[in-house]
Amino acid sequence: MRDFVQVLRTGLIALMTTAGLVSVSPGQVFLPSPDSAGNLTLPVDPDLSAALAVAQHEIAAENWVRAANVLQLILDVDEDAFVSPFESPRSVRRSASQLLVEMPLAGRQQYERLYGPAAESLWRQVESDGNLEAHSELLRRFLHTTVGRQAAWRMAVMRQDQGASLSAALLLEQLVVDPSSASLFGAELELRAALAWQAAGRSERAATHLDAIAERNIESVELLGTTLTIPGDSAARSEWLAGLAGAVVDRSAALSGAGVAPFLPPRDAADWHVPAVCEDDLLAMYPDRAQKLNGVLETMQQLQREQSQENGRLLIPAPRPLVLPDRLLVRGPDRLQCLSAADGAPQWIAATVDYTFRELAEQSDFSSRDDLTRELYLGQRAWCDGTSAVMACDDSRAYTVVDCGMIGAVDSIVAMQSRRHGKGAFRDNTLQAFDLRGGRQLWSIGGPPVAGNETDPFGGLFFLGAPTLHEGRLYCLVEDRGQVRLLVLDPSTEVRPTLLWTQSLLNTPPLMDVLQHEIRRTTPLSPVIQGQVVICPTGSGSVVAVDLVARQLLWTSTYQTVTPEIRRRGRMRPVQALAMQQQVALDRLLDAPRWRQSFSIWQQDRALFTIPDSDSLLCVRASDGERLWELSRENWQYVAAVDAIKVTLVGDSEIDAVRLSDGEPAWEQPTPIPPPSGAGFEHDGLYTLPLSTGEVATIDLNTGRLLARSPLVEDVLPGNLTAASGRLVSQSAT
Repeated sequence: MRDFVQVLRTGLIALMTTAGLVSVSPGQVFLPSPDSAGNLTLPVDPDLSAALAVAQHEIAAENWVRAANVLQLILDVDEDAFVSPFESPRSVRRSASQLLVEMPLAGRQQYERLYGPAAESLWRQVESDGNLEAHSELLRRFLHTTVGRQAAWRMAVMRQDQGASLSAALLLEQLVVDPSSASLFGAELELRAALAWQAAGRSERAATHLDAIAERNIESVELLGTTLTIPGDSAARSEWLAGLAGAVVDRSAALSGAGVAPFLPPRDAADWHVPAVCEDDLLAMYPDRAQKLNGVLETMQQLQREQSQENGRLLIPAPRPLVLPDRLLVRGPDRLQCLSAADGAPQWIAATVDYTFRELAEQSDFSSRDDLTRELYLGQRAWCDGTSAVMACDDSRAYTVVDCGMIGAVDSIVAMQSRRHGKGAFRDNTLQAFDLRGGRQLWSIGGPPVAGNETDPFGGLFFLGAPTLHEGRLYCLVEDRGQVRLLVLDPSTEVRPTLLWTQSLLNTPPLMDVLQHEIRRTTPLSPVIQGQVVICPTGSGSVVAVDLVARQLLWTSTYQTVTPEIRRRGRMRPVQALAMQQQVALDRLLDAPRWRQSFSIWQQDRALFTIPDSDSLLCVRASDGERLWELSRENWQYVAAVDAIKVTLVGDSEIDAVRLSDGEPAWEQPTPIPPPSGAGFEHDGLYTLPLSTGEVATIDLNTGRLLARSPLVEDVLPGNLTAASGRLVSQSAT
């Protein structure tokens, strides 16, 4: 990448000298954007911006070869950036594509002569072995060649057949605006674009394509071997298209880990019980620390009694079970377990004891101060630190994040000055992969940078949440020395994953730095993907969308950030007793006004997020990032379920639903409930919710009616719920 950028700079300097322009300054920088999100900064590369200006100059001078070469240099760069980062950010790559499309015929012919052969070479790879990587590279670099347009058409039709309507619409739209496409694909191009936008929920954009067909006096179009007659009236055309598009299945993204097996209400006693913390294993690892480790489970149970019953706090466990066919993945503070869903028998156990736990276990001082430190650590892992509880899996591997450190045991200044204080918050953490068959650790990436190994692309990264798995790749959101980035990994190698490409999304303002912002570092964030579009919440004032095939920044949507009270009063005076600091740290984390569980989902053409730095449920249009509505958090704790009509939310004393279309109430009135004791799950239009009364509630999601409150036979407080193999599965903090 560095070598290529140097070539780019050298070529630009030569071109701009000839053109009489000023030379570009080296390096990618981040410029502040004065928007409603505060000191939001977007990635801006002055080299690429200058290249765009050079291309415009050469086009105006009708220097077609030079213009084509500069535009191709932009399209070949590994990473996109923004132009005009203030009021209306634009992608550099998309701007270069637009210039190519708008070039006169003479310029387009020169571009085809220069780069058509390279496009044809890639196309032969695609034709010979169905190489998807070559197909994507062809679309990314050479879309505006004859072969590139044919490749885009094939990809768009494939995406449309798969039900990825937005991906198909975006590809077809690029062909529609290219005047060379009409002779290749005819009116079918406009009709397919209309169908894709209609299925993606954008009927107004679909109508523009039908109108374009009508304006050309085309009365019928061939599609899939059938002649379709286009109605002449505009209203009739819209109705006709809606019926035609009704057969298109839009496979919108679902909640990660939300798949469930058939479920019956709880009855009789528990079939099995497995502790999330195994003291025997801990004592075996640290035999000389029996006094320190004995009673870990008892400490967590005591903390739950104190915080819930005595202090009246609402406690939602951080870990949630992940359902596999006939098995469950369960995360505890010391381990990752794979259990049989039928009887709870361990299939395998993988130790994930992190750096902070080792530090606490290996201390020689068994004072009451150490007991408070242990309580602070266990309390955070149990109810506050969702990042340390995340899991994801594909067909053969399980993934989890470890070594996030802890908050409140040392002063933040000490944590900043120390690369890795044993009881502090860490600037980096670790993503680990385990073999799903036997639990063997396959690889581990991240952790502190290693001196002398500056080329390691993973050193110093803080993984903001679990990876999202899509078509054999891992899509990870990370913070890298103050910059939020999207990483795309190939996880298939056993030694370590391969970094395929990366895209900068945002430069984090100082007050939002992951080392300092306690809620950001403990509330996990993951991208959501449909087809070739990935939408990335940054947790720092913006949501950014990226085209995975073109590797283009599609849009950025900003929102008003909230500085939580815990950030304003989080610093403790040096004279305060350490014990008081630690107690206050746990109290403020438990009391922080925030979403108890992070949430990202794609439904139709809407993307919804609960983000750690926002006090609202955000709904944006997935195709262009326009904010459609937002709902103030108030007393809501988490999003329970989303369908094509409504969004259901759970609060501390009620459950309610709002319409997906506009955020207005979907039920006649909220349904009162006792305080929840965890998150539930949706199944066949019903929501099963754990309650702090030791009951499980069943709620009709269509009407909000409370159908049943089923007490558990045993005196057990239910935690986060799911269903597997016909059983209700509950994971509590203890």
